[in-house]
Amino acid sequence: MGAFEMRLFEAAILLFCCVFQHGQAADHTVFGLCDVGDVISARNGSLVVSKGRDCTRVILAPRGWRIKFTLHEIDMFDAVAFIHDGGTVTGTLKYEQGIRVLLAGSKPIVFYSSSNALLVHTDRISSNGNKFNATFEVLPHPLDKCACLPTVSARTVCSFPPYDDTGRFYQDEDELKKTCKTSCDAGHEIVEKYTSSIGVIDTTSTCSLHLDMPNSVWVTLPPDKAARLFNYPNLISCTKVKPVTRVVSVYTFTYANISCAKLNISVIENGVYNFLVSNRSTSYVGECYKDTLGNCTVRPVLSTCYMPSNRNIYVVKIQIQDNIQMAENETMTRKLFDTLYGNVSANLKNRVQWYVTNDLLANNATAIKFNPLGSDPVIPYTSCPANYATTGQGNNPGNFLQNCISCPLHTYKHFFAILYQSQCQQCSSKKRRLPNESMCVNGTKVYPKPSNVNCLHSCALGKFFNNDSGICDWCDYGYFQNSTTAFNPVCHRCPAGNTTAFVGAGNENDCMHQCRKGQFTKFPSCFDCGIGYFMPYEGNRFPKCYKCPPGNTTLTANGTGCVDQCILGEYFNITQGMCVLCPNNTYQNETTPSNMRSCKMCPTNRVTLSTGAISVDACLGPCSAGQYLNATSRSCKLCPVNTYEDEHRTSFMCKKCPQHKITQNKGSTKISQCIYPCNEGEFFNLTSEACEMCPNNTYQNNIGQGSCKPCTGKMFTLKPGSKGCIAPCNRGEFLNKSAEACENCPVGYFQNETNYLLPMCLACPLDYYTDKLGSHVCTACPEQGITIVTAATVMSACIECGRGYYLNKTLRSCEKCSKGFYQDQQEYRNESCIKCASANLTTLRSGAKSAEECVGYCASLPCLNGGKCTNLDNDFNCTCLEHLGGKQCQAILDYNNADRMEISVRFINLVWNNNLSNPDTRDFMELANRIENAVRGDLKNDTTFRTVKVEKFIRGSVISNLTFNYVAGTVFNNSLDTLTRAAADGKIGDLTVNSSSFKIVNYTCGTPLGMENGRIPDGGITSANEANYHPFSNARLNHNGPGWTPQVNRIEDAFLQIDFQEVVMLTGIATQGSSYQGGNWLESYQFNYSVDGSTWLEYKEETNQPKTD
Repeated sequence: MGAFEMRLFEAAILLFCCVFQHGQAADHTVFGLCDVGDVISARNGSLVVSKGRDCTRVILAPRGWRIKFTLHEIDMFDAVAFIHDGGTVTGTLKYEQGIRVLLAGSKPIVFYSSSNALLVHTDRISSNGNKFNATFEVLPHPLDKCACLPTVSARTVCSFPPYDDTGRFYQDEDELKKTCKTSCDAGHEIVEKYTSSIGVIDTTSTCSLHLDMPNSVWVTLPPDKAARLFNYPNLISCTKVKPVTRVVSVYTFTYANISCAKLNISVIENGVYNFLVSNRSTSYVGECYKDTLGNCTVRPVLSTCYMPSNRNIYVVKIQIQDNIQMAENETMTRKLFDTLYGNVSANLKNRVQWYVTNDLLANNATAIKFNPLGSDPVIPYTSCPANYATTGQGNNPGNFLQNCISCPLHTYKHFFAILYQSQCQQCSSKKRRLPNESMCVNGTKVYPKPSNVNCLHSCALGKFFNNDSGICDWCDYGYFQNSTTAFNPVCHRCPAGNTTAFVGAGNENDCMHQCRKGQFTKFPSCFDCGIGYFMPYEGNRFPKCYKCPPGNTTLTANGTGCVDQCILGEYFNITQGMCVLCPNNTYQNETTPSNMRSCKMCPTNRVTLSTGAISVDACLGPCSAGQYLNATSRSCKLCPVNTYEDEHRTSFMCKKCPQHKITQNKGSTKISQCIYPCNEGEFFNLTSEACEMCPNNTYQNNIGQGSCKPCTGKMFTLKPGSKGCIAPCNRGEFLNKSAEACENCPVGYFQNETNYLLPMCLACPLDYYTDKLGSHVCTACPEQGITIVTAATVMSACIECGRGYYLNKTLRSCEKCSKGFYQDQQEYRNESCIKCASANLTTLRSGAKSAEECVGYCASLPCLNGGKCTNLDNDFNCTCLEHLGGKQCQAILDYNNADRMEISVRFINLVWNNNLSNPDTRDFMELANRIENAVRGDLKNDTTFRTVKVEKFIRGSVISNLTFNYVAGTVFNNSLDTLTRAAADGKIGDLTVNSSSFKIVNYTCGTPLGMENGRIPDGGITSANEANYHPFSNARLNHNGPGWTPQVNRIEDAFLQIDFQEVVMLTGIATQGSSYQGGNWLESYQFNYSVDGSTWLEYKEETNQPKTD
């Protein structure tokens, strides 16, 4: 058995075990009416509704057990249920009306099976609303219940009336009964108590087999006669009827001189017997004098020898006996008997006398005297063997035709001599007589126990008699029973290879071919289960197949077990017995109820990245030559370097180049692209397994080669490792030793020789140029132009200066004309510009382009900050305002005390032009001078003002950024205050401004606030204590003499309070020690500030700690 078959087999066995254990569970088990399964073998349980079609459930009890089935509720919308007494719907009695509605709470219907099988059937249950609720229990039939009484020489025949007259099997009351009748064997009669036999007695008895009745109750018919049976109810005895023994005659003979001891009695007996046999009448009807003894039960001739008292003689007594057997024609028998034993007795005597006294020799002598015993003629009487009683009375001719009957168990024969008869009487108390005992002896009377083996039973078709239980049970599967007349019938096995589809088969025709595994039975044929259904058992016990669990199926229509239902991307592997992922380069995009057995191949040259592909889309490729399939990107990629792919296929890697070879690029498509890793000028030496340079006078102009090429003709190489051979260079060429080749002279260079071997061309000299490669001559600059350098490459390298420039041949460039000079020609090649005509004239800027730009020196506004300009020869002089100096009045003489501030203001009456963005333009200089003069006019009385300068103009009418320099005064007032007031009035000088546009852009704050120059008055310096060693005024910086020294009792009162007269920004504090009286100074102090003189705040550093110095 293969692995797959074993797997299915184990699954089937497991299922069978589960069903068996489920059915045999001690607890109450619930079964579905339409569930698939084997017969129900549970001892008790419930049968409830479940969906299905052609639903049949068989309850099969053990042999000898019966089933009590109780229907509690049924409500069928589209079907009815039938209950059958047996294991099949055909040939068994059923509740014919069907059962459709029995509502819950109604009185249940109880059914009793006649034996060990009960069947419930319905055509279909298709609705959830159908109801069916029944319970069952199987009950054992007591082994001794309705057991048959023991018999002697008789047989008891029993039958089971199967059903009542209503056509229904036992409903609501168990009416199963067993009826038996006992009959004696041929030649036997039933013995009565205290009387002789009366012949045939009706022994018919009935016993109820009701399951709810624990004991047997036999009812006999008729009861009066049955009670007369000798041993009833313990034993029914039929005794053998034997012919009576008739003593015909008794004779005595006397022998002279022969004693009894010497007399041979057997000779006498044999002689007399043979004489009577040979002389018997043709009408003889006895038993003992035939040619063979037959039914003779006595010794025909019995002789005894004795010596009578007071006689000196020996007497032989001969007793002649015979049996007579009653024949069917009793009248003829009696007639013959009378003739033989009644009328001819005297003749018989004479014959015996003559024979004994004349012919019979005993010890060589005959009898000498013959004496008949008793009166003459002799009256015959009847006699029976020991413990046999006669069947009649008296010795009159009408009664002597009697038989002998054997006395039953525990009885003995009592002979009544007066009546010439005997009777069987029961042994007295505490005595018994067994069949082999001749008389009653001390002991207990023991009778055989009732048992079913004492009876012969007839059963219905399909049933056999179960001796153990005493009832008829249904034949099991594979057996049948086809007789209703056979006693104690047994089931017959179906022919080889056949079985039955149900229990209780009543004919061999019910046997059918045994269904294989994977089939179900629908008599008389076997059918395959169908896909998704399976049957793990052989035989015909299942009318349906099991349905595979969800997610499972069968491989064929005749499946014996379930397997997994394969999903997309899988196929069923028969060898492994399981669903397996499709291998690489295959896919499966379909499923079937019976599982696909294989996967589909990907199209040519297409592959999958993994197993279990579910679509042809998972088949990737094909890739072109020079490509491979990249698993990560799921796309074709170029072969990596050192590999190639020369086939149009799809693979996950490219072919490796041969040993020592590489590829230059990705995507190589043929092996020839695998080359040695050598550069041009090299070859691969297989011996050294390395690239080596080509020897002299050889070359290699390709990469990756295994050899070098020799130079031809006059060609040569300069060194090993050449990429080509060199020929002498022509005009316009030079020898590039690095490239090992003649190359064209670059632009700007020339060479005018043949067979040239120098490594470079000549540069075009100054004032020459060439703009071509491979030139053998240079071209002169036109119109005596010059070049700045040699090797000029274009004609434009020949210089020509424009207006305002001159040619500086030293620097070989065009330079701007200096101030005081100009140049007004476009193509100018002279080396100097033209000087202004007068010594006191100059130009305002360098690069002047005409004589009109020659003006006086002061015209260029050289004096700054309001300085007055005076023209001098080749110069100018500036007269500066107070506190200013320098050539152009640009220096602030007291600059160390000056602060700087940058403001922005918009002049709304000025018009913008683009020249204002360039400080070098005349427009910029003139407008800047105008604005600066207007500011100086407003600040002419401000002693702290020093300079003002326009830094730039911005579009927006005209916005000007101005920079002020000013110094501290003796009062708290500066240039900014004056300008702020002027701007607020909308005028600075004669220029109109936008008052809201005035703002400070930047400023410095380093000007002393007045402790040194007196700007802060002495009244602004106070303290908490007026008593000081030196006055407050001594606290000023650079004061001559001792400094301020407080006189206080508390350190908290040692402070100096400065009033700046207005809110100021304090950026630093300077302290100064004093050399007075040996020197003293301040070591540390704390700084507080206030804006109202009342609320003081302590100045702290960024660490939030008080600042002390």
